[in-house]
Amino acid sequence: MVFFHDNLLTPMNVLLFGHTGFIGRHIYHAIKPLFNVKTLSSRSLDFNEPTIMPDLFAGIDLVINAIGVMSDDKRMETIHHHTPKQLATIAKQQGVKRWINLSALGADSQHPIGFLGSKGRGDKAILDLTDDDFKVSIIRPSLVFGKGGASTRLFVTLAKLPIWILPNDGRFMIQPIHIHDVCLGVLNIITHHKNGVYDFVGKPILLKEYLKILANNFYHKQPTMILPINSYLAQCLLSIIHPLLNNPLFNPDNLTLLQNSQLINHQIMTKVLERELTDMDNFYFD
Repeated sequence: MVFFHDNLLTPMNVLLFGHTGFIGRHIYHAIKPLFNVKTLSSRSLDFNEPTIMPDLFAGIDLVINAIGVMSDDKRMETIHHHTPKQLATIAKQQGVKRWINLSALGADSQHPIGFLGSKGRGDKAILDLTDDDFKVSIIRPSLVFGKGGASTRLFVTLAKLPIWILPNDGRFMIQPIHIHDVCLGVLNIITHHKNGVYDFVGKPILLKEYLKILANNFYHKQPTMILPINSYLAQCLLSIIHPLLNNPLFNPDNLTLLQNSQLINHQIMTKVLERELTDMDNFYFD
């Protein structure tokens, strides 16, 4: 099945930014059989210092921006906000009709944490371009499970350990969603011409219970012991570990986000998918 645009018998042309990243790579493989998909290397278009090619958007019907960084340096504001705003403005001027922006759950232009704040400012800047000729969809995934995902690698590794040391005994609510559901959601938003802001979330579950599912699915065992640790002490430890490992997953901000997470109605996601969410008991790599 091939999808066409404007009722013409020519396949829709899609420009995908970030096709080598975790989510972008999966989106690429999901949409490639259905559309003409154009991608660029980071050397052709560097989101840190973009040099816009004159014909970048020539013949493009839809742009999907799946580029993002979790590092806490100054690049985030450029990569999440300024460059997408610049590109979307040019795309609109050159006749592109639709833009899909991959953001993050909780993104807000006023958020004090750099990752979500910069994502939110980028979302707002692109949404401000919306009119009858330029439609925008913002997709804000929660914790995404899938092979190649940095957070997935971390949680699967933690699940293997015989002893779990968890802040607040792992009693944080999270809403993991499978990468297959994310890709199907993106595909349905494209084909059904859905516009606006969409939170891509799974069913709520305690972090501790999620780890237990992963331990069972991947290792067929449960931890020997779970040791709770005070959240304040965990923040202090992360503040020491993070700069040593230079790994954004150990950023103390992530624990802050867990402590302040808000639940989203996951039934909205089932409407986007037009089926039930993948059950967490079926979270495997394939």
